[in-house]
Amino acid sequence: TSITPVSAVLNWESSATALYYEIEYALAEGNGSAITKNAVSHNIEISNLLPNTLYSWHVKSICATDSFTSSDWSEMQYFTTEVLKVSGVAGATLSLYPNPVSENFLLHLKAAAYNDQTATIYLLNALGQAVYSVKDITANGEINQVITMPGTAASGWYIVRVVMRDEVI
Repeated sequence: TSITPVSAVLNWESSATALYYEIEYALAEGNGSAITKNAVSHNIEISNLLPNTLYSWHVKSICATDSFTSSDWSEMQYFTTEVLKVSGVAGATLSLYPNPVSENFLLHLKAAAYNDQTATIYLLNALGQAVYSVKDITANGEINQVITMPGTAASGWYIVRVVMRDEVI
């Protein structure tokens, strides 16, 4: 429940014998390792998720302090985070896919407010340094731009910044 582009609340039925619950979640495509969390109630909020991404999760009850007495894992559950939407512009959406990226990805920005503007797209590393940029892209209501990851780009997290007139997305 309460799924946003970057968070979700996982819910399950409570167990009378559970001292606490162990939850595992991960990208459903199997890229990356599972994250394990513990909860004392029958729900937990998880955050720092990727927008428009399919996740899988399951839960088990821990019924004794030795943590060896537990239920089996529940059946695998799935949810997709919401698409990241541009704030301040009605109906604006920004999509980046595929995610995660191996060689290149498509940036799709759509909003009627962007007619007759030019944009500059920056790809920033985790330190905020530009590792790629493309200037003077015409934005007539939308931008569709294929971006190829630079050969010097290391694996990791990147930020995409679109600059238009006085607005940064």
